[in-house]
Amino acid sequence: MKLLYSFSEIIGREIQELDKTDIINLSHFILGHNIEGNIERYIFKTNRTITTHNTYFDDIRKYIMFSRFNKNEFFDKVQFVTDKISYSANKVIVTSKYTTNKSRHKGFNQYVPKYISVKEYTRVLEYIDENVRSEFKLRNKLIIDLMFLRGLRIGEVLGITLEDIIPHPDDKRAGQLYLRNRVSDKKYQHAKGCMKVFSSEMYKTKIYNSEREGGYQVVALPIKLMDEVRKYQEISRDILNQTERKLENIMKYAKADCVGENTRRNYYLFLNKNGSPLSPSGWNNFLKEIFIKIGISIDKNSKEDNLNHRFRHGYAMYLIDELNKDISYVQKEMRHKSIQSTLKYYNPKPEDQLKETEKIQKEIL
Repeated sequence: MKLLYSFSEIIGREIQELDKTDIINLSHFILGHNIEGNIERYIFKTNRTITTHNTYFDDIRKYIMFSRFNKNEFFDKVQFVTDKISYSANKVIVTSKYTTNKSRHKGFNQYVPKYISVKEYTRVLEYIDENVRSEFKLRNKLIIDLMFLRGLRIGEVLGITLEDIIPHPDDKRAGQLYLRNRVSDKKYQHAKGCMKVFSSEMYKTKIYNSEREGGYQVVALPIKLMDEVRKYQEISRDILNQTERKLENIMKYAKADCVGENTRRNYYLFLNKNGSPLSPSGWNNFLKEIFIKIGISIDKNSKEDNLNHRFRHGYAMYLIDELNKDISYVQKEMRHKSIQSTLKYYNPKPEDQLKETEKIQKEIL
């Protein structure tokens, strides 16, 4: 309100008298853009973001409505077609916005690294090798590998149970990993894209036991990765090298629902130092520490889970940039239902864009 009345006083007009040109100048006034007139020129020292600008205009509209000023110019809207598609209705979505509200350019993207490169992935593993205690070294590297080499989300990793890992039918040295949801799962252990379950009776339904229907997803584990899974499973459950207290915690807290016909007891794969299932809080702090230590940028305004998701993005970028895989292949590997979801994973870094620009220029010349 202070800015609105200050602007009104500066130009010598009451709020009821403001026209469309005045409102445009008010917008510049709030943003802190200089205003050039025929007689006067205003130079402002304070600049504000588009988000702040739109918040202020929303408040101004509420005030004008409350005061019953007859100023419809503040409420003018424009319609536009979004780039989103309603698949159920098979039509594009039309939306609208206030003409006084500002929009960022479509190419705007506040840069924070969207993905981990192969070089950064190697540095992360080297840091774990050099700085992590031996009992957690294999576990931490395995979690990183599942995200970067197979594109798993952190929730899918933390939700893995022993019965989800089986030998691959085409090569017993390799493996298959089943991603699915259980009633015993915590929220952070849910597998995205898989059937949600609310009772153990749902384990017997056709949908839950059908990959085609979205009951579960299957991820192939190459020989080396499968070896690491088997090794961690043996080490973390080695009776001779675990304290009695930790074994009790495993039996009590790490127990998971059994959904397979041949399974009597089932437990979550990844454990913390006490024998309980590994939670995202401690893991995220550990990962954040690594990023800081080896110099990978962190977006302070984003959730810490985004650090994990950069490994999944890195897998997608490697398939596209290094292996030149078709987008439909990447979609299948990322387990996306639509190509649009996969396209969001293509986020080249500024240095990559510069290299491509130089390459294009060289070819043109």
